[in-house]
Amino acid sequence: MPENLIPMIALGLLIAYWILFFVKLLANRFAPVKKVPAEVVHKQTVDHFSKTSATGKRSRYVVVFSVKGKKKSFYVSEFSYGYYRLHEKGTLEYRGDRLLGFHK
Repeated sequence: MPENLIPMIALGLLIAYWILFFVKLLANRFAPVKKVPAEVVHKQTVDHFSKTSATGKRSRYVVVFSVKGKKKSFYVSEFSYGYYRLHEKGTLEYRGDRLLGFHK
């Protein structure tokens, strides 16, 4: 086995990762804006480790919508998290995996 095979495989995997990252980024950026009827079915805070936080953990806020029988989840800010109420129905506006708005 050649000596440089493992570094070449690692480099190839790294390049593939970045290519997939940019493809997903561009796909979300240029995806069409969708407006669909939806209902808030779940809210959740997810704590994870953070080196930059004084307490050592940081919270992310997730809101899950039911859209045509399927669930779509979005990360939202701490401030807008309280705006969403369970079982509230309205029009969900999103592009790719980014929430643009939810209007009653």
